[in-house]
Amino acid sequence: LDFLHAELTFDIPHSQVAIHPADCQVFLNLSDGCVAVHLTDFNPAQPRLSPDGKWLAYVSDESGRQEIYVRPFPDAGQAKWQVSVNGGTEPLWAHSGQELFYRTPRGELVVRSVGGDQTFEMGPPEILFDASRFAGDNYHAIYDLTPDDSQFVMIGTNEAIREDLIFV
Repeated sequence: LDFLHAELTFDIPHSQVAIHPADCQVFLNLSDGCVAVHLTDFNPAQPRLSPDGKWLAYVSDESGRQEIYVRPFPDAGQAKWQVSVNGGTEPLWAHSGQELFYRTPRGELVVRSVGGDQTFEMGPPEILFDASRFAGDNYHAIYDLTPDDSQFVMIGTNEAIREDLIFV
């Protein structure tokens, strides 16, 4: 398995995750071997494993637009839940594992409370704020949370930076 040429790779404790869009699979490279998980035939992207390693959030265009989905991991064939409503990209788990964030096509940052041990459970979507002033990306989440989940770290766009400048 070539992790170097994957669309995305990231480390979780004792493993590495990679997604290869050509064959629509996510690979988990564990210390005792590699596990391949087929998610969908519809362009999976932006995989994010929950902090406890039980759930995999990802983006797919199987509905005709990009949406956020969650599947159990590594047994992804067991179930699937659509998280976003009317489009979504850039999924991000809270470090606590109790919230899943994503961005809408309009640039809003949305949160859904999540839980469940054997089945995935979600609260209603809640728009947190308009994040359109901050850079977004269709391939990777380019925002993050502080370790205590209390603040977001985002990259301002040129327009946002100019609005905040004060000239004397």
